[in-house]
Amino acid sequence: MFLNVARAQMSYFIPSERFSSSLISCICQDNQGSLWIATDYGLNRFDGYAFQTYLHEENDSTSLQANVVVSLLCDHDGSLWVGTNRGLDCFDYATESFRHYIFPDGLHPRVSSLLLTRDGSLLVGTAGYGAFTVDANDKVVPYSLPVANSYFSRFFEDSRGRLWRSGFDGVISMREGDKLSDFISQKGIPLGFVELDDCLLIACQHGLMSYSNGRMSVANIDMGVVAGKDVNFSTVTANSQGDIYIGSRGQGLYRISSARPRRLEQVNISAIGIDANTAKLRAATFDREGNLWMACESKGLLLLPQRPEQFSSWSFEAQGIRHGSTVSSVCEGDNGIIWSTVQGVGVYGFNRQGRVVAHPSSLKPWSSSSATVSIVIGWGLTTVCIAMIRCRAMQS
Repeated sequence: MFLNVARAQMSYFIPSERFSSSLISCICQDNQGSLWIATDYGLNRFDGYAFQTYLHEENDSTSLQANVVVSLLCDHDGSLWVGTNRGLDCFDYATESFRHYIFPDGLHPRVSSLLLTRDGSLLVGTAGYGAFTVDANDKVVPYSLPVANSYFSRFFEDSRGRLWRSGFDGVISMREGDKLSDFISQKGIPLGFVELDDCLLIACQHGLMSYSNGRMSVANIDMGVVAGKDVNFSTVTANSQGDIYIGSRGQGLYRISSARPRRLEQVNISAIGIDANTAKLRAATFDREGNLWMACESKGLLLLPQRPEQFSSWSFEAQGIRHGSTVSSVCEGDNGIIWSTVQGVGVYGFNRQGRVVAHPSSLKPWSSSSATVSIVIGWGLTTVCIAMIRCRAMQS
């Protein structure tokens, strides 16, 4: 198990200060359950408890080849492939080192996409130098995909074995057997591919395209939620149940449910420490527990648990309250307020959304060395008032 977070619709936010850079380009989870985060300054590993950063070191040939990490692939064999702006690396778990792969003709391309096909081939897409593969001798060789544009921003293989590719020019290429077809996106630059029913869905910068029965067209999905809005989509991913999640640049997260009718819905995210509904979402992935991880540009990493609600976490520190002590008791008060006592600090009231809405200033400490209400028993605001009166009496 990777990370068992006891939160439900409340998301868990990891601020960018925890990473080597705030610009996250890719996320993946390996066979050991660790989450790998690619940034424009180093590679970060999160095992659910602690972070580790890997950087290029000039005098260490086994370190990361370059600090700008662009793409990641955690394959079924347990290997971690790392695409940088200077080439391709593979991480050795035993030695905590990186093996550098040499491209033909002395090239050091920006590796923008990685794909493991159903037959076990590793495809390496580059920015401006075409596509490559790693052969049986562990050598990087050109991959035969005769497209006019040499930019391979995205690779995707569908369930029928068709290979899809997109770049920065709005052209979507598809190879089926020996046949190569090109299609023009009517919705801007293609950003990613997912399968939906019997068709392929392509998320583009300004909308959705679909391919079915040999025809590329604007997707037949109700887009009313973004009608009249200038929404720029940025990333797309799907879970094992067929739900599709589409991130945007500053307009929040959207979803297409596996249930019919097919329509785009906005996901209302509640997270302490970030306004997720206005964040610029750069990358997204599902972990083995079905939780959705999203990279928020210049903000950090957001976890959206997909399990039914069990517990929610109400944090003092996330609201700027640092008391460094322990909650000693809790009770329900009037108007839905939950009262809690904190050793050495006093009484706080939370609303049903987990926000601190009250901190009675009239509460006096028992003594100068211990400003504590040690226990609250019973229900209602009256109990809290009795505790406050008792504290005053003890002090006097």
